Amino acid sequence: MKAYHDIFISYSRKDSTFAVKLVNALSEKGLNVWFDKKDIPHAVDFQNQIDEAITYSHNILFVISPDSVKSEYCQKEAKLADLQGKRILPVLYISPENEDLEQISEKVRRHNWIYSGIDDSEFEESIKNIENVINSQSALVHQHTILLSKALRFNKQKKEEDILSVNEVETAKEWINQLQGMNVLPCYPTVEQIDFIVESEFWHVVRKNKEIKQSQKIFDVYLCFSAKNKSKKEVEFIKRLYSALVEYGFSVETNEFDRTGGANTKLRVTNGIVKARNFVYIITESTVQDEFCEFELGVAEEYSKKMIPIVYKDKELKSNLLPKSIQRYNWIFMREDDSFESGVGYLAGAMFNDQEYVNAHTFVSYQAFLWSINGEDPRFLLKDDELEGPKTWLQVSNFGDFSRNQLSEIQIRFIEKSIESSSQKNWFKRIFKR
Repeated sequence: MKAYHDIFISYSRKDSTFAVKLVNALSEKGLNVWFDKKDIPHAVDFQNQIDEAITYSHNILFVISPDSVKSEYCQKEAKLADLQGKRILPVLYISPENEDLEQISEKVRRHNWIYSGIDDSEFEESIKNIENVINSQSALVHQHTILLSKALRFNKQKKEEDILSVNEVETAKEWINQLQGMNVLPCYPTVEQIDFIVESEFWHVVRKNKEIKQSQKIFDVYLCFSAKNKSKKEVEFIKRLYSALVEYGFSVETNEFDRTGGANTKLRVTNGIVKARNFVYIITESTVQDEFCEFELGVAEEYSKKMIPIVYKDKELKSNLLPKSIQRYNWIFMREDDSFESGVGYLAGAMFNDQEYVNAHTFVSYQAFLWSINGEDPRFLLKDDELEGPKTWLQVSNFGDFSRNQLSEIQIRFIEKSIESSSQKNWFKRIFKR
């Protein structure tokens, strides 16, 4: 890890005597001063060394003199310090001619100058003033240097190890908020820093998503049926259907063994339904009247799941008892006198249909679920490259009840929050545009 410097001295070689005097006086104050005459090794690219030293310095001290304002190198240093949003301390050594003042960079001109000179009393006073400026708001300035150096290193190498940690991301965001509330900023956030903060935060979201995908299996289908009053034939039908779907290569989730209705059970069931691509509702009289099946159906409706109703028993079943969300779909008939094999074929075809959209919809639904149960944690929001489809869904979500893009309230809020979050970069840039 490279060392950080309190001050970088930018000066004309013709003012070396004064510059050395500055370096000695500031070093005696315990400050770490970067000075080219002592800090550039032999036989190296000196311009790279200077550029890197500016990046790793908290404050840039620009010695103003007739020679420095005309110096090409001094102007390069001032320009880089400006581009990097550095705190610049203009120290007037000798006043340039009026016509030469325009050659000083705008950033240097608009700062209050610290007046120094040959006189010892003036010089001592200037050292006190420099020290006071450096000590003021030093935490904000140091954070700027740390973030900038890390951002530039990451941009160059793109190594995962250079990404900000979760705590560092929160610290960086607090730093931005502090600067936002100030009238006069000691330093300015750069595009590189803002992109780095946002990219680090999104990287942690992506990593969390990967961990979720690895630990939470996505199912092809969730089977909803009543566990109450099942006949022997009904039990055999469900087992046969389950086995047939597995033979087709589908992964199947049910909630056959735990229907206590407790909070943990309902959360587990909700998790299973949301991460299933298809919700198969087996129509029997007991299913329609089962309170737990009603809960399962409600979850499927809340997350706009792809529903496939299967009729196993419809005798003596009154149509007005059927949930409206089930009535509006085409049913697949798999009654005792219907062909079981044909029914399974129709079911498989329905699940194979529009898989790309269903996969994307399931991913978004599951992210919305995780976002919701984790207190709307922004780390679960969709990032830029995941928003293209959901943005379109949002635009066409009101095209009738039968639209495949019909979105539930929680999905709409989740996508809107994700879109709002994705504009964070531009928001930062507008606030800190200089």
